[in-house]
Amino acid sequence: MVNGKEISVNIVDVKVMVEGYASIRTLSQYIDKDNTTLIIDIGMKTTDVILVEWDDKFRISNYGTTNIALHDIYKVLQEKIAAEGVEVTIEQIDKKINNNKPIIRTEKGDFNLEEHLVDTIGVCRDIMKDIENKFGKTVLHGKVFIGGGAEKFMKAVGGKVRNNVEVPCEMRWYENYIGYLM
Repeated sequence: MVNGKEISVNIVDVKVMVEGYASIRTLSQYIDKDNTTLIIDIGMKTTDVILVEWDDKFRISNYGTTNIALHDIYKVLQEKIAAEGVEVTIEQIDKKINNNKPIIRTEKGDFNLEEHLVDTIGVCRDIMKDIENKFGKTVLHGKVFIGGGAEKFMKAVGGKVRNNVEVPCEMRWYENYIGYLM
């Protein structure tokens, strides 16, 4: 229903693409055409990865998903907060960080979620190890991190990722959406 009226839609064609595919359109100016690039989309429950190559046009030469993602990063924070006497949900942590209000009051004082992202480095290493298991040595490729977990991942690792392709922060969040609309 649209505006109280029933409508009918005739779908002529459907294309199913790998997660991250649409972001290639908007990230193309950042991708080095002389090298392969991993586009790593860190979501809440999964991290989707595509390996992009240039062959007169961008081509996806491999893709995969790992089940280690932002939820696992937040789980580490949740356990640290619980150790300080306060129970919080993953959703509360996500909301606090995304609303730029990263403080949770505990019995031991204020717990700054942003400052404690470094404590999640083990999860970040696990994400990269899983990607290496599926794609080979990641140091051989450029890397573009996108998705809701990209900035948290980069803060956790202190921005230290070899061959990281810097893109504006807002591009990390919205590139899939914008690419699909183009």
